[in-house]
Amino acid sequence: MPPPPGGFGGPPQGPPPGGYGGQPPGGYGGRPGSDFSPLEALSYGWKRFTENLGPFLGMTVLLFVVGLGLSFISDVLLQTGPTVTETDPITGMPSQVHQPGVGAIAASVVLSIVSAIVQFVLAAAVIRAAVDVVDTGSASIGTMFTRIPWLHLVLAAILVALMTFVGIILCIIPGIIVAFLLSFTNFAVMDGNSATDAIGASFRFTKANVGPVLLLFLVFLGLGILSVCTLGLGFLVLVPVGYIAVAYTWRSLQGRRPVGA
Repeated sequence: MPPPPGGFGGPPQGPPPGGYGGQPPGGYGGRPGSDFSPLEALSYGWKRFTENLGPFLGMTVLLFVVGLGLSFISDVLLQTGPTVTETDPITGMPSQVHQPGVGAIAASVVLSIVSAIVQFVLAAAVIRAAVDVVDTGSASIGTMFTRIPWLHLVLAAILVALMTFVGIILCIIPGIIVAFLLSFTNFAVMDGNSATDAIGASFRFTKANVGPVLLLFLVFLGLGILSVCTLGLGFLVLVPVGYIAVAYTWRSLQGRRPVGA
């Protein structure tokens, strides 16, 4: 969904095909994005998506099926148990609610945790593939789960989530700013950076390219709204295209030309 912003969000010398790249002279500050176009990034994302339709669409469908399926089962479990009448504290009207047992609640919690873990793993695979198509022009199911530094990716996700949560507590807007500045963290991790280095790389990159990155995410926001109007089916295309577009942005705004651009 849209941006992929934030947690799965998202950049000198990038990694050579098949491995991790080092940080080039000048760091991850990026270069001015005067020639960057969000529409160009989306066009590139669409082109690479259609050229690698099987891996991207298959993984995205699996991502949604797992998320929606486990969420549905969790909700069903919470609707079990005896029905009791309670008074709505706002309207004062009586309403019928279910009181699930301890076992049902525990099972629902476990399913929610499993769903979050599986979706995190699948999203990481899509990000890996997005970086690969930008660097090499192709991706496959077999390589989507390779060369992923899971330890640093998980640690980075936890740190970004904590910082965003603290920012939201401090009047919401700081949390949005934190999520925006750290939206390229996962892409920096895929380049072989540690969790803390990736967070710093994303901060410097986004700070140096606030205008182009903000414009890209605003376009994502608009497309996300349109996808909702398609009963969510549009996200099956927007999510992979968006990840590729962000990977394109991560590379191109640092002066490295994406393959086929």
